[in-house]
Amino acid sequence: MKRVVITGVGVIAANGLDTDTFWDNCLKDHAVVDPIPEHWTRYADYKSKIWAPLPSLDFTKFGFNRMEIMQRDPVTLLMTAAAEQAIKHANIETKLLDKRKNNHALCGIDAERTGVFIGTGSGGYTSLLQNHAHHTITEPGKRLQQAHPDNEDIAQHLQQYALSK
Repeated sequence: MKRVVITGVGVIAANGLDTDTFWDNCLKDHAVVDPIPEHWTRYADYKSKIWAPLPSLDFTKFGFNRMEIMQRDPVTLLMTAAAEQAIKHANIETKLLDKRKNNHALCGIDAERTGVFIGTGSGGYTSLLQNHAHHTITEPGKRLQQAHPDNEDIAQHLQQYALSK
């Protein structure tokens, strides 16, 4: 059996935006769970009725520049911020390669013996597509069907895509 050493951890979660706060809140049994706001149900068909939302974040405090914040997916920003925490927690030095692109290199590590594990609770590509389809097809389709209740073509297309409820 090969041994694994975890040298750095980073966390961005509803009950803590860093590892220490997250862990302290876990030990205190402090959860941040609320009912999903009613108006959110217009955008997705959630299987759960609760959520644990993140507080509003200022990504510049995590070292991102304005262009990165505008161009990157929010989940990518969160993952990168947690990875940065893990790098600092592991006492791995970084070297700035390109200030404009905000690119860094890790110093003093053996790339052959280094790995990264990333987990997310926000869903993956399938969730993204399902939510997008709900927002762009299902809801407009339902409104179209309500406006034209006798049009069987609309009902048939909605049924074909399993969008009518």
